[in-house]
Amino acid sequence: MEENEQKEKGELKVFWEKEEKDKRLALWAGIIFFMVLIMLLWFFTTRNFLANLKNDKKPAPAKIEDVTTEFKQSFSELNSHLQELKNSGVVEENVSALISSTTAQEKK
Repeated sequence: MEENEQKEKGELKVFWEKEEKDKRLALWAGIIFFMVLIMLLWFFTTRNFLANLKNDKKPAPAKIEDVTTEFKQSFSELNSHLQELKNSGVVEENVSALISSTTAQEKK
């Protein structure tokens, strides 16, 4: 009986060692795969960056007047949209619906 137990323990140990070896192999395969993938992406990115640098494709610098004009225009559009929302009554309807649903849930 003891002999069978030792034999089973030996087989279990071999199985466990094989499983650990397979796990380690899968880990290293994953690491190598992702390292190769990162290096390829880095290579292509660097190549494209150097090609763009060689062609000297630089965007025109933004003028401060253009930036301030666009900023003011964006805020005026935002204000007009907010006024439309206030005047349409959608906000009040949504708030009242939210309040009524909240009070209904509290009563439950």
